Amino acid sequence: MCHALLATSCSVRGVFCFALLSNKRVHLHTHQATYQEALEFFESAERTDPGFWMMNRVMIANTHEKLGNKEKALEWARKALLLPARSLDDKDAKQQAEALVKKLGGK
Repeated sequence: MCHALLATSCSVRGVFCFALLSNKRVHLHTHQATYQEALEFFESAERTDPGFWMMNRVMIANTHEKLGNKEKALEWARKALLLPARSLDDKDAKQQAEALVKKLGGK
């Protein structure tokens, strides 16, 4: 249980950083997020509890894409697709991962 809570906490912090950077209308002067920081949170969550949430792997892929790491983005999108889609959230994550694989030229 502790691992799952820690992984979720790390992933949520990554989502926060990613969202700040992706939404140009949000101007929070209290936190200067970077994609590298978001990636570190997502990767920490994955190390803590591998495969705990398909969307975390999709966010790792999205963040690598933002950082210009196409091969890593493709690798993580494919890793996301290895997980079973058990919930509506997973089904959404699966669609995002499939779209990213297609966008990056993967099969």
